[in-house]
Amino acid sequence: MHTISPKSSTFQVEESSNQRLTPIIWDYVRKMVVEYLWYCYGVEIGSTAESRLSDLIAKSVTSAYALRARCLRCRQLLAHAT
Repeated sequence: MHTISPKSSTFQVEESSNQRLTPIIWDYVRKMVVEYLWYCYGVEIGSTAESRLSDLIAKSVTSAYALRARCLRCRQLLAHAT
């Protein structure tokens, strides 16, 4: 089985509440991506791809948290407007 070791034990998400993904979730996401690439395409992850994959996951999670925060703010504004 191919795994990627994390660069740090926790992953800081750029959000005002400073939420953190636990190492368990971080490991799960990485392992799922690596297993998918290996199983479907026979791709083995090297150190350069590992770094790029970590960056891509970081950006995706950060974007998801930012979108969630905006949606919650829109709901609050709509609730006050009605």
